[in-house]
Parts: sequence; C-alpha cells; structure tokens
Amino acid sequence: MSKWHYQLMKRNFDGEDNYAVHEYYELDGKSSWTNDPVTVDGESVEDVKAMLQMIINDIDKHGVKGFE
Repeated sequence: MSKWHYQLMKRNFDGEDNYAVHEYYELDGKSSWTNDPVTVDGESVEDVKAMLQMIINDIDKHGVKGFE
C-alpha cells in the first residue's frame, strides 16, 4: 500500500534556495514526489484551511528534504 504526505522540499536555483510543498510518496521502501508543487485550493474556505493545516502538520512531522 502506498503512503503519501505533504513534504516541504528545498531546491537550489542559480545559487538561491527555494522551498515548495510537494506530495511525497513512499511505496515498498522507495520514495518519490511530484515534480511540481501542490496548489492550495478547495471548494470552500474550510477546505483550504484544512489543507493548509495538513501541510503545516506534515512539515512539523517530516521536516525538509532536498529535491534531488
């Protein structure tokens, strides 16, 4: 079974660090993530707030990973 969470990823562009949130997947001991950052959206204000809270919770739990 695949597990996923929001992951804050760090990239370096032209010597400058950049941070963005991606979906991060773990399956059979292998990790992968979306190439593009997630879009924060929803069908209501409460949906957007819930998504933002999940992102914050996952950053607190999983920290920052380098975008390789």
